[in-house]
Amino acid sequence: MHHKVYFLTMLLAAIIGWLTWVIIILNINPFNASKLEILLFYITLLFALLGTIFLIGWFMRSRFIKRFRLEDHLGTIWRQSVLITFLVLILLFFQSAGALLWWVAILPILAFIMLEIFFVTYERKI
Repeated sequence: MHHKVYFLTMLLAAIIGWLTWVIIILNINPFNASKLEILLFYITLLFALLGTIFLIGWFMRSRFIKRFRLEDHLGTIWRQSVLITFLVLILLFFQSAGALLWWVAILPILAFIMLEIFFVTYERKI
């Protein structure tokens, strides 16, 4: 797929994700929401964050890496987007459960940092 088509597709997906998340935010009362409504909140936020973080990662790499080729960095951008998105969602879930403290947040952050270090070192060995 051509770079501009891929970029526009991701941009459109991120916009749709954010619009659906805003619709859910405006129409759901969090104090008496059903489990399905809470699940929809997290799913739409997942897609919105995933698309947005992917586009930010793409933009940052294309600006700061000379001779940027999307094919070379696509897997890394996706992996980091997924990791950051799940980290944000885990921390948000802890916050909604009333269990987010700074020392509780450090554990998932360190786990995701170690996972990224593993992937970076594993890529270099191949």
